[in-house]
Amino acid sequence: MKNEPKIICFDSGLQIVATVEESETLDKIVVHYPMEIQKFPVSMTHEAYSIRPWMSFSNETVFEVNTNNIVAIAPLSEGYYDGYENLKD
Repeated sequence: MKNEPKIICFDSGLQIVATVEESETLDKIVVHYPMEIQKFPVSMTHEAYSIRPWMSFSNETVFEVNTNNIVAIAPLSEGYYDGYENLKD
């Protein structure tokens, strides 16, 4: 089974894209290659998006995340897979 990237939305408004695996404990997940989604207003009705490494000053690529602050997890649209994979590498 392929581990497809997911969008993770936190209660702070932060959104990241990462591949997700379940942790041994129910209150945590493990994320691989997390990238932060940033929104930039372009006009009153339009936004632009970019992604960057979530933990910019860390050399690690795998992180354990507490699920208490997660609002939703959804699959990343297939059209964005290649862009995410290119940034991982």
